[in-house]
Amino acid sequence: MRGGIKVVVKAVIVNEKESFDKILMIKRGNEPWKGFWSIPGGKVKYGEGLIDALKREIREETGLEVEVIKHICTFDEIIRSEQGNIEHHFVFIDFLAVPVRG
Repeated sequence: MRGGIKVVVKAVIVNEKESFDKILMIKRGNEPWKGFWSIPGGKVKYGEGLIDALKREIREETGLEVEVIKHICTFDEIIRSEQGNIEHHFVFIDFLAVPVRG
């Protein structure tokens, strides 16, 4: 295994707390999944809290400041090579958020 487990925080960003008719999506610029549509987010840095990491990643990717409403779900994904070797191991933590600035 290379690189260990990567913890990733992501946000389902809705236009209002009570309205879920639209969410913000981004087109991924990096592997894995380059070119695919995704909700915004990124890796948690060593020593960084989950909410701080989420707010930083959203600000870097979208320019938005967000209010985090609640945790939605946590899941993992293990990506293997054709030979069966582990290429990536991610733990995803998804939150619901609304924009407050930007």
